[in-house]
Amino acid sequence: MITLTSDKASKQIQVRCDETRREQGQWLADTVAGFDGREGGLGDGVTLEIGWTVFYLRGQPDGSLLVCEPDYQADPYKIVRADVTASLTVMVAQIDLLRVVNLTPEACRFDQRVIVRKGALDEARVFARRQKPTKEDSGWYIGPASGVAATPKAEDLEAIPLYELMNRRAHILFALALPADYMVIWNGTAIEALVDPQGRNLWHAT
Repeated sequence: MITLTSDKASKQIQVRCDETRREQGQWLADTVAGFDGREGGLGDGVTLEIGWTVFYLRGQPDGSLLVCEPDYQADPYKIVRADVTASLTVMVAQIDLLRVVNLTPEACRFDQRVIVRKGALDEARVFARRQKPTKEDSGWYIGPASGVAATPKAEDLEAIPLYELMNRRAHILFALALPADYMVIWNGTAIEALVDPQGRNLWHAT
């Protein structure tokens, strides 16, 4: 675990993360510092939406502000943790995927819902297709790859918060910043196809 700092704000910003996320951690510290001077400013208890999640600022005894992430393995609405590696890992994976296929991200949030065909997350081959998102709905539907063309019944579906994928099938979460009308198919953790609205497989072109 390393602690990175930014002195670009009126208070020092601290970010703690794994050494493998040093570059992204420094970027986060500087990005948070960039919010200084905006309405509300930076201080203990302030929340900032960056990428797919929100970060919480916690005042430290030396006057600095520590950037914390929701605790996705506990209750992310009430509990935070000082190590932001998980949030950075998802953010980097989403950006990298979009860069490979040269697409602009369409925001998703950790607390938006995802519609899942019951049992699909236990399948080796799954697909995810996105419709236009709303404030509370990510627009994503996840189902077994064998049922891409099927229309499931309402009783076969369940809604889960997006962050639950972190603990169950994190590789799916890495693709959820793709725009509406795109579809991804996985075989295990590997992407098998990434299909655009015109039905073209962009993954074969990578």
